[in-house]
Amino acid sequence: MGRLKVVDAPQRGRRRPYDPTKATEKSAKGAGTRSKTIKKPRTFLTKDEQALLAVEYLELPKRKQGSAARSKALVKLCKKYDVNTFYPAEMLRKLKQEKLLPTRDGVGGAPEKITAEQQEVLKATLVEHAYDLTYRQLETLTGIPATSIWRFVKETDGWKEVRKGTRPFLTPAHVAGRHYWAEHHQTETWSMRIDLDEKWFYAYSAAGTLKLPPGHTKPKTPIKSKRYIPKVMMLAGIGKPIPRLKFDGKLGMWPIGELRAAKRSDKRTGLKVGDMVFDALNLDGKLWVDLLVKKVIPAVRKKLKGAGLIKLQVDNAPGHRTSVANSPALQKLLDKGNPKIELVEQMPQSPCTNLCDLGFFRSIDSRLPKLRSFKMPTFIKQIEEAFEEYPEEKLEHLCAMKTRVCVAIVENWGENDFVLPHRKKKA
Repeated sequence: MGRLKVVDAPQRGRRRPYDPTKATEKSAKGAGTRSKTIKKPRTFLTKDEQALLAVEYLELPKRKQGSAARSKALVKLCKKYDVNTFYPAEMLRKLKQEKLLPTRDGVGGAPEKITAEQQEVLKATLVEHAYDLTYRQLETLTGIPATSIWRFVKETDGWKEVRKGTRPFLTPAHVAGRHYWAEHHQTETWSMRIDLDEKWFYAYSAAGTLKLPPGHTKPKTPIKSKRYIPKVMMLAGIGKPIPRLKFDGKLGMWPIGELRAAKRSDKRTGLKVGDMVFDALNLDGKLWVDLLVKKVIPAVRKKLKGAGLIKLQVDNAPGHRTSVANSPALQKLLDKGNPKIELVEQMPQSPCTNLCDLGFFRSIDSRLPKLRSFKMPTFIKQIEEAFEEYPEEKLEHLCAMKTRVCVAIVENWGENDFVLPHRKKKA
């Protein structure tokens, strides 16, 4: 019986015609090894050719305008540069990743550098407008892209963004008075002097930023009105500590207002009938004299027994000055008793000559808890506790700083255009 003949399996579809470019050659290792196909050499485009190809690819008809028209245009473009139809999209994606090709007008691409001439134009524009311009406004005035200006400010040494700053306006009379006063007090020890001043304390501040861990949502504080945040005005009196008189430098801190029982409830705030509420009062001349008579002077007589003369430095508001001058009862109270008290007016437009404004109020505000009570009696108690816990050594530093301020005023001939001479910290 002869061998069986194996018949090839039927082929599906049409066979491809013979292509001589795909002829095979045997490997040099000898017969029986796998043969290799001669492939067409790969096409490599230069950077310029890639950029031209990307531009033409972006100008192809959109898919919404017709897929047939886009396909024909894509095939024609690929034949022009001798690449396959997948190459333009892949190459465009890589160019966008490397930021060598803008994705839309004015965005992307290599960052533009600001030349020396543009820097001078930028400086002159800022000086002309008192440095108060946004990046978009600078772009409009100078023609330099806003992103380039922002990058230049961030990366260049010496350029920085600072908050706006204001100072009290001084007339020639103010300047002369400040220079004369500081010249006679630049060696003062401030040992028998009490500075008085008032300040609003707010129960909530919408400024600042929050630090949220992953998975946490931003808290929202319910308030009755953004324009009417719960607040209280406090009158403070501080001075230099005097150990021999057992005076810690803290005369007192009093709210300017009165507590009363609520006559009706409020659903929005949870107020009930009978709860204690605080009514803030306007600090006019009559109330100022009343505070001196009932609060300040009794505190001086109680905490500074044995002192010869105590000077109370008060602000020179016109209503306060007139009310004090027209109050004979206050003048008799100042002269009688131990110690004697003399009211000294603060220099006009000179908050830097008051211990409270030099940093005391800011320090007290920072010592208050972040979550403050919206109920005024509780909030006032928090302020008074922060006042009682204020360290004596900080009052010593404030008095030394006030002396350095007097020296700075003399050196600047009465002007206030100087940086506060803070205490240098030891290394």
